[in-house]
Amino acid sequence: MSNLVVNALSKAILFSAVALGISLWMPSDSWSMIADKDILEEQVSPVKKVKDNFYIGKRPQDTDLNFCAVLLTEQNYPKWKKFAEEQDKACLRIWNEIALDEFESLPLETKRFLDVINVTRPSGSGLSIAGGLIAFRESLNIYEKYKSEVWIAYALAGNQIDPAQEITEKEFPHIEMVLTILTNSEAPFTLHMGICRTVYFEEKAFKKELQQHSRLAIPLHAFAAQAMKLYDPRKDWMTTRPTFKMAAILNESLPKGSYLKGMNEVDQAIQETDNELIIYGQDEERLLSLPLKEIKNDSNWGWYFSHSYFRGQPLAQYVVNLETLASQFDKAQ
Repeated sequence: MSNLVVNALSKAILFSAVALGISLWMPSDSWSMIADKDILEEQVSPVKKVKDNFYIGKRPQDTDLNFCAVLLTEQNYPKWKKFAEEQDKACLRIWNEIALDEFESLPLETKRFLDVINVTRPSGSGLSIAGGLIAFRESLNIYEKYKSEVWIAYALAGNQIDPAQEITEKEFPHIEMVLTILTNSEAPFTLHMGICRTVYFEEKAFKKELQQHSRLAIPLHAFAAQAMKLYDPRKDWMTTRPTFKMAAILNESLPKGSYLKGMNEVDQAIQETDNELIIYGQDEERLLSLPLKEIKNDSNWGWYFSHSYFRGQPLAQYVVNLETLASQFDKAQ
């Protein structure tokens, strides 16, 4: 196993043992590899804290694109709920304006655009943002039900917008891609769910009013990881259950040895026994163990055990080294 992975695992295990009082085993020589928890903050980073619970980032190659992460609160929740729900109305309006019953006779570029924004009329093309949007909404539901720690990370396009200011409804069309980050103060990992492009931005790009940016998924995941490492350096893993397309992107983009994955929905990367939630590494090495019965009945963990899109989809679970994922932010093109 690479030194980077062992280092991250060591920190995760130390954090879990202190915070949760869990019982676990780890080779003694691994403890010497625990790094200073502030190491990421000491590096020159394209991601910075603007204020409490709000981070922004910008890659050197981007002139009209910024990345932001904000914690959901009672104050901003209604805005983000409207952001998610209004996309259905936008989709219906666009289809009625462009297509109606004439889909087959439309130009290919127009067909592709309509397939992408197709959140109300599933077409089976695999291009639609509908699945990601459903997962995004479920994360908002988790916040509403459990008051869980849920963050919104988003890519913000345009030159005339200050990324250091929280967005308003007027800026919805400039949000090119979003995802949610779920966690709690005790968890040594985060959950990324609901990554998707938006109906609002796709309409602007189709009309040539805004420039679309390609290959945003890994940069947004990486920005979210880097923001979380700055927010709480003790977090060392990200888990997700990606679609087949997103899984292929992760496999292609991440260094070997920086992630674990289950082969299917049964063979999960994070195993659950009668008593424990366990991360296994190579050769069945136990890397992390949490007391399953205690946390499963704790509403503070509702984001992990009750997220219907994460728990209910027949897709392989991934566990990614958070520091390695964070390092991909300004590397990804």
